[in-house]
Amino acid sequence: HFLLLVWCFVIALVMIEHVVSWRVASGLCFVSVMGVFGINRICAVIETPYGKNVHDLPLIAMQQNFNSQLLELLAVQHIDVDLDQEGVYVRNMLAEGRGLCFVS
Repeated sequence: HFLLLVWCFVIALVMIEHVVSWRVASGLCFVSVMGVFGINRICAVIETPYGKNVHDLPLIAMQQNFNSQLLELLAVQHIDVDLDQEGVYVRNMLAEGRGLCFVS
């Protein structure tokens, strides 16, 4: 916060030096200071994405989804193998809602 306070004083001096009217300089200084403080607040919120606030990421739901996907990948699946003149075709039971399966 110290650098933000230093920036507030420096921007005020720069505005006074380069803008003729003090009213315009104070308006531009106010807008720029509020903009920088707003960006700083947004950065502080983005730095902590997990929590209990409305805008935070749902960590527990994401972990449960990840675990269920891992269990789905590890589940044993039924595979049909058809031998043909052109080679071996492996069909997965996608109609039953199962995931992909590979045969080596």
